[in-house]
Amino acid sequence: MRARHPGAVKGTVRTAPVAGGSWTFTQQIASGRLDGAEALLSVHTFSGHGQRISVLFESTHSGLDDLLNQFINGSRLLEPARGPAQAAAGQPVGLLGKWRRTTASYSHWGLNFSLGELSKLGSQGYSEALYEFLPGEGYSYVRKVWPMAGDRIFYFRESGSYRLEGDGLLLMPRQSATEAWSKRSDDKDLPDRRLAVEAHPLAATRYRTAWHYWSGQKEWNLVLLADQETARDGAFAGNGPHPRGWYFKPADPGFEVR
Repeated sequence: MRARHPGAVKGTVRTAPVAGGSWTFTQQIASGRLDGAEALLSVHTFSGHGQRISVLFESTHSGLDDLLNQFINGSRLLEPARGPAQAAAGQPVGLLGKWRRTTASYSHWGLNFSLGELSKLGSQGYSEALYEFLPGEGYSYVRKVWPMAGDRIFYFRESGSYRLEGDGLLLMPRQSATEAWSKRSDDKDLPDRRLAVEAHPLAATRYRTAWHYWSGQKEWNLVLLADQETARDGAFAGNGPHPRGWYFKPADPGFEVR
């Protein structure tokens, strides 16, 4: 206010919570001159949830006070959308539980191990992945790769422990392997017999985590971010505000990758 009206004389300041929500309303009133005339200056600020919204009114006519009051009293601020694990306003989305993602027609599948020879199978098919983060910092991960070509289905299975470090997620596997299965004759989407297993070297993987809310689906996604693509996750999602990452949506407790 003082930058726009350097001669303004500060008047009253009042702060009050907004009824029915977790926003706070602050009103600052001062007097000054606007285009040579005496003016009432007021700044009305709504703050909460790490956000601040301010409106500056400049009035040289006292008859506009009623209009100003109608505007302020008629303002309504919504609470931010909550994620699946938010039990109260202001809590972050929780990591615990199951998170899944599906993809189709990949340019490459990831899982570039000798067992699969997936690079020879083309890009048509689908992939489905599921993380489960358990209390006590244990996790499991399974990713199914179903190429349209060939007679095999591939699974990447991993389990171990995890640690949160600020916005970082460190996965420390204890078991990690790729499995090759034959396709069932009556349902090509489902596995029949396990044909081979290839164990992976155990190495910790570090991600950065973010949360993204898709307003159309009204759904929070867990986003895992990395500097480069991984064999575990395959190609980056390449969409949304985090193109160098993978989006996972919440899954029901009973959901499994088959």
